[in-house]
Amino acid sequence: MATPSTVEGISQTIQLKYDFWGPILGDNAPTDLIVPEVLEGRDDWRMNFDVIEGLNPKRVIAGHSVGDSAEDISIVEFTRSYVAAFEAAAEVANSEELVAAMQVAYPDFAVNSSLEIGAAVLMGERSWP
Repeated sequence: MATPSTVEGISQTIQLKYDFWGPILGDNAPTDLIVPEVLEGRDDWRMNFDVIEGLNPKRVIAGHSVGDSAEDISIVEFTRSYVAAFEAAAEVANSEELVAAMQVAYPDFAVNSSLEIGAAVLMGERSWP
């Protein structure tokens, strides 16, 4: 699932990317080109954790991981917990306080643009397509 503008962008470029990367990847190229469904809200996004777990994947690659990261179902469990902590920490006045709260909850994580942008969007300080 993705935002409407992301789905539109993927739809417009998926074949071009496949045409470029397919020959380079050879046997490792995807056999199906999949465009995600439009995400209707955070509840839809959270439900995807259950869907992914239900698929019993052998390998899960996190889209916004930094450095070494687990590549198994534990990353889904971690992400679910992280999102819950993020939403619980949002009982603050602004995005800077939210980022600071997440630094306390996850002191080993470096602050990155994904956290800063996500905090600003959740706090209504920035729009997202």
